[in-house]
Amino acid sequence: MHNKSRRHSALLLLVAPVVAIGSSFLVAGSASATAQKTKSIKPTITVCKSVAGAFRFTVNGKALALHAQCAAVTAKAGVNHVTEISAPASYRNLASISVSPSAARVSSSLRTATVTVKLAAHGAATVRFVNAKVVTQVVTRSSGSPRQATGSIEICKYGYDHWVPGNGTSWPFTYTGGSVSVSFNQCTSPLTVDAGTVTIAEGDVYPWVVQSVSTFPPYALSSVSLGSYASIGGSSGGATVTVSAGQDVEVNVWDQTLPSYFKLCKTLANNQGSLAGSTFDYSYTWSITPPAAIVGASPITGSGSTAVTAVASPGSVCSSGIAAPAGATITAWEGTSVPYVSVTNVAIFPASDNAGSANGTAVFTVPTDGSVSSATFTNDPLGYIEVCKNFYETPYWDSVSYNGNNSAQFSVNGGPSFWVAGGACSAPIEVPAGTATVSEIIGSNFYLWNVSTFSATDVFGTRLLSGDTVNPASVVVPYGGVGNETVVTFTNVVDPTQFKICKQETSADANLSGGTFYFTWSYSVDESDYSGDVALTIAPVTAANPTGLVCSGLIWGPPVVDTSGDPIPVAISEDPTMLPGVQLDSIGYQGNGTVKYDSTYGGTDPVQVSLGDEGGFCMDPGAGINVVTFTNGSVGASQTIS
Repeated sequence: MHNKSRRHSALLLLVAPVVAIGSSFLVAGSASATAQKTKSIKPTITVCKSVAGAFRFTVNGKALALHAQCAAVTAKAGVNHVTEISAPASYRNLASISVSPSAARVSSSLRTATVTVKLAAHGAATVRFVNAKVVTQVVTRSSGSPRQATGSIEICKYGYDHWVPGNGTSWPFTYTGGSVSVSFNQCTSPLTVDAGTVTIAEGDVYPWVVQSVSTFPPYALSSVSLGSYASIGGSSGGATVTVSAGQDVEVNVWDQTLPSYFKLCKTLANNQGSLAGSTFDYSYTWSITPPAAIVGASPITGSGSTAVTAVASPGSVCSSGIAAPAGATITAWEGTSVPYVSVTNVAIFPASDNAGSANGTAVFTVPTDGSVSSATFTNDPLGYIEVCKNFYETPYWDSVSYNGNNSAQFSVNGGPSFWVAGGACSAPIEVPAGTATVSEIIGSNFYLWNVSTFSATDVFGTRLLSGDTVNPASVVVPYGGVGNETVVTFTNVVDPTQFKICKQETSADANLSGGTFYFTWSYSVDESDYSGDVALTIAPVTAANPTGLVCSGLIWGPPVVDTSGDPIPVAISEDPTMLPGVQLDSIGYQGNGTVKYDSTYGGTDPVQVSLGDEGGFCMDPGAGINVVTFTNGSVGASQTIS
């Protein structure tokens, strides 16, 4: 701050003689006036001017327009402040301030045009402001042409709130005749200007705008242009001052941050009545990068928290408006004050303010016009589900576990797949409370035998909504933690097999119609042996059945694989026949399995079952139905039956 006392020394030379304090005119010293003062309950201050014209003052902040030479106003016991705030254009040089009685004077400043007076309970004082006439000087150059009289201004920069970029920054200003960068909390050196009207304007530093302007001396301030939301893209405000020749005027500019507002809101989705009345906590941060015109400014940041109490669906409730600099970017997220809840959606209003909200975090900008934006968080209540897996042999034999070498793949609500080993369970899986879908990807050799939700949390298994053999399975998941989770158990059994034995002759001229043939079959499961006999009589030959085909009933075969995953073979043989001249020409197989051995394969002659030979066949049966057909014919004429 520059020393102002030297600026006024020259002005004092131009001041007319001061009228002596205490004249009857100034203090209205009549006897009646003295008596009136004696009766006064409150102290008074008489304010006087030195020349005619419209002067304006404030006494303890209250305006006083002085048209007469003097005016008495009610003061207060203690310290009082009197300031000259306006004077006629020709008398804007304040030359002196005097107080009578002088003991009442505490301090005075020509720079601030203010005097401080201390009065007792019934005291009185007279304050006189003496203004000198402004003299316009015209300097003549050596060439004889006149030169404009000049003064100077100093521009000082301050912040009204803590969001204004502070120390270390410089702010752009223009003034009549030039431009300058002003350091925060400092003043420029005196800037020479032509005497008269000078306009000062701050550059575009939105959302920071001019909030107030003051000058020293105060009456040098002619007008103020305050910034507003409409200032974006233009000047942030300024002032017009009157500078007398040889006068230095200090112009103090305070900026404020224009705020916009945002709200954080809560909406409960369907089936969330249990969450109504719950208090949800939110945290937020905001940041804004000042415009490049503010040299040296770093990003401005802030943070905070708020809370809202949810109401029943489909209602919505919001926090009160939260201020941030207009145009700032907000990041907000929901806390964990309510257990077993997840954010499933974040909606920004207006949608154009969305700046990349995702994964339960709101990222948006507040408007630049002072309006309100909002982020609405939608929640789902959560529960837990666990998937268990069992593998067994088909129920047609003693149940044997296949868990050791098998696992299955599952998906919950269409999410990523995961594996569960036989005889084991998955970890608890967090899902939205309500209805969940569990899907098993069934591999080869097994089929779904049973789905159940029976567990310690569902002793009657009523949480299963779909049938007990339906895949995917629909289940109920209650709101809450692992202690009340839904356990879904899928039981798979190994695919069963069945087989049958068929008999036919090569052609009608084999003359085997009515002949009976005998077969034996056998296999072993889990060290237990199974076997049986089948007798088939070739049917009479008809047009519809030219080979006399006849088949046994279906016979249960072994599981398609054993507990190690290996197939279980089934042996079938055609017994020797007592019929003369019969041979086994071929053995045919139909089904999903594979042939392991066929006694007619690779032979140069058919098997002579009438000679006491046995027709042999072995297969690894496939899942489902397996059909083995033995075809017989007559021995050729060249062959002799013994």
